[in-house]
Amino acid sequence: MELNKNNIRTGITQVFLAVIVAFVVAASVVAIFSAKKVFAIAIFGVIGLLALLYISGNPRLFCLWGLILSAPISLGKRFFPIPHMGGAGSYSIELVDVFILALMFFIFRDFKWGKIKSIRISRATFYWSALILLGIFSVALGPFRHIPAQEVFRMIKLLLLYLVVINELMRVKQFMHVLGALTVSVAIQGLAGIIQYVFKIDLHLQALGEASQEAINIVSKATYLSSGGTYRISALLGHPNFLAAFMALLLPVLIASLFGKIKLPYKIAIAISTVMGGIALVFTLSRAGWVSFALAFGILILMSFYHFKMRRRFLFARIALIVSVLIIGIAFSGPILKRVTQSDPNALSFRFEWNEIAWKMVAEKPVLGFGLNSFVFQMIPYSKYKTLENMRDRLGDVLPVVHNIYLLTWSEQGTLGMLFFIGLHIHVLRLGFRNANFFEERMLFMMNLGCLAGFIAVMADGMVSFFIRHPPGARVYWIVIALITSINYWYRENQLNRPVVLARSSVQETSRSIPARA
Repeated sequence: MELNKNNIRTGITQVFLAVIVAFVVAASVVAIFSAKKVFAIAIFGVIGLLALLYISGNPRLFCLWGLILSAPISLGKRFFPIPHMGGAGSYSIELVDVFILALMFFIFRDFKWGKIKSIRISRATFYWSALILLGIFSVALGPFRHIPAQEVFRMIKLLLLYLVVINELMRVKQFMHVLGALTVSVAIQGLAGIIQYVFKIDLHLQALGEASQEAINIVSKATYLSSGGTYRISALLGHPNFLAAFMALLLPVLIASLFGKIKLPYKIAIAISTVMGGIALVFTLSRAGWVSFALAFGILILMSFYHFKMRRRFLFARIALIVSVLIIGIAFSGPILKRVTQSDPNALSFRFEWNEIAWKMVAEKPVLGFGLNSFVFQMIPYSKYKTLENMRDRLGDVLPVVHNIYLLTWSEQGTLGMLFFIGLHIHVLRLGFRNANFFEERMLFMMNLGCLAGFIAVMADGMVSFFIRHPPGARVYWIVIALITSINYWYRENQLNRPVVLARSSVQETSRSIPARA
């Protein structure tokens, strides 16, 4: 064997890798036998992750799947915790961050090597960055430092996630992989929720986001006027309402994909995952989740008639889908009717009371608000309790936040922040409806309709929830926004200088240009 530069480099690389592997194995053995159980599990997890990365043969695709699957999971390390509702309660480094950084490396490598000519930066980035800057203003001049800074840190990570996804999704095949990962994610949450409901057990997965048994019992007991007799599930999302919003967001995406061009085995898998997610949605006993999903489902069915090429297709499939949803509703009509007719009215009175507090805060500081992530620390003078001691005696140490994302944003970041927040929603809706004009790639067309319907569901849910301030929920929410944005980019970049198909009539097919930039 002749020695040359290539052989020498290969030999050095192999030796270097062998040394690293030996070091990792030795360190792992020592750590496993000397560390606490949680650290041993973490070490095994890291080793398993590296092994899967190697086995996959496609590190970049592995990281994309890892990002989507880990987005709704709360596995990570938290620093300087300040437990409270309504935003980040700590600085955190989570599993999903590893995949975000890895994909950032691949994207910038492609940009440096000239494989991509530019980095995508959507207009949604402007609205979200403006809200981040208002948060930084709260850090600099507000009465608190860590509280708004923790939320700013979380918001920056969400922005990076969004930018990574829109710059990663270039081909239809990549969109299909994201759909596959979302399908698995819904199946995992659905299965976990169903097991919780059937066996009434704690899965001991609090490290992944499962609520404690004590928290589940408190939520379940506060559901009906009569004590006992119910068990509300939350899977790995920490609260039944968050799980319901998660399903209302993603189930329309899965349902819409059933009308796309995919092979039968994949359709069966998506259908099974959808049914599991639907059953879990019922078991959350979340009225807001049910209404949000019903709204999204209705919008999805109506939007499927929006484009003239879809109006005469899948008529039987639409009817079958509607009948299937009705059958599930009838099958679980007992819990649904009981939840509607026997619910504890204090849940609604609490929401109205806290909405009134938020309105008072908006009136007090209408321009810039009280500061990001500070609602629970600023609301006391505007409540009937007047003092912190009185409120904690009545409600406990962790005070509740207003269950309305719009009032929460308005009271904390003022009218200026509210305008940016509403602007973000309007922008995403415009992109979604623009995408609905194009049918050249049916799979992307249907995915866009599903994402748009799910996005509207979360908009409706936000009237009685703060789901997008919940870190796992917020990450999935931004993935859906990124899908809508990426689909718009795909149409602009792949349909350029080609006739554009409008939804209303075939006569107008060439009368309009490609939609504006995202």
